[in-house]
Amino acid sequence: MTIRLVFAFICSLIFLSGCSLQLKPSAVEDVALVSLIGIDYEDENNMSVTLAVPQYSSSAGKKNQVYNNQASMINEAIVNISSQADKEIKFNGLRVVLFNEEFAKSGRMWEVVEHFYRNPVVSGNVYVVIVKDSAEELLRGEYPDKPSIVSYLTALLKPKPNIMNSPITTIHNFMYAHSNPVLDVKVPYLEDKGDFIEISGTGLFNKDKLEEVYSREKARIIQLLSGEKRLPAVKIQLSENGEEREEVVIDLITSEVDYSSNKNVDHPLLDISVKLKGSVYEYRGEKDLLNSKDFSLLEEEISKITEQQVEQVINELLEKKIDPIGFSENFRMYYHGEWTEEKSREVLGNLEYTVSTDMQILATGTLR
Repeated sequence: MTIRLVFAFICSLIFLSGCSLQLKPSAVEDVALVSLIGIDYEDENNMSVTLAVPQYSSSAGKKNQVYNNQASMINEAIVNISSQADKEIKFNGLRVVLFNEEFAKSGRMWEVVEHFYRNPVVSGNVYVVIVKDSAEELLRGEYPDKPSIVSYLTALLKPKPNIMNSPITTIHNFMYAHSNPVLDVKVPYLEDKGDFIEISGTGLFNKDKLEEVYSREKARIIQLLSGEKRLPAVKIQLSENGEEREEVVIDLITSEVDYSSNKNVDHPLLDISVKLKGSVYEYRGEKDLLNSKDFSLLEEEISKITEQQVEQVINELLEKKIDPIGFSENFRMYYHGEWTEEKSREVLGNLEYTVSTDMQILATGTLR
């Protein structure tokens, strides 16, 4: 019995030794850590996949090494690229996945996001974005005053007050919204302007497909209705009889939105209350903001303009039956039974609403 145990122990050591040789970690110089992935539409069956790998060697001619391959599935393209690369492809350092607009409209974007979501070495905090034209061209672009496209994009998408007109969407956020029957996906929309990249709007999805791209102005309203507390400064133009007579730049310090529903799925009614607090950065017009009457009048006019903007965005969303905000959640929470995506679309189709907006100006800056 003892001899058998010794023999089994020796066999185990040999087996584990063999495994350790096979699973030996790759040396740093033998690994290509992919930081950015771009997916472009090729045709209804194929996609173009671009991988960007930072080059840290001072002797490297370019800041990034870029690989590209066309295939019908994301994993097929990665395998093909791996057979071309001189180093082992790894995704531990992945930071951003970019999709061009045409691919997002094809309805296959979520399949690619899900692929990386299920990859254990890929963080759920990887950013997801849509690019206006070509993701590959953006990744191959030269931005002279930026250290590299990797650090540039990562810094650009990092949450900060001046970009909160658009959502910060990660792989986790995308999959959560996609699997949520009361919520549609929203993703930041990027444009390559030549020497720089701009977050120019927000892409709104209807289930799997990109439905609409909203400008920063409209995207700000969606962020406001979604409960974003801190929004960027906004320029508001006040007009009379179609002619602009005043303009004001306001730093929105805090925003708050409250929803109250009648809990009736068959005849849904939603009361929306928006409260804003901000400081006037700059004002051009005839009002004397040191005068309390003029000051209050400006607050009322800004409230009215904001209310009109909110109503316009909501009307457009309801017309298309897309809901990146989660309006139907205010009825689902009171519903007894299984809630489906079809039920959410039904609520959106029948929804009636009221909006009230209150703007409170806390301080003033430059007045002229």
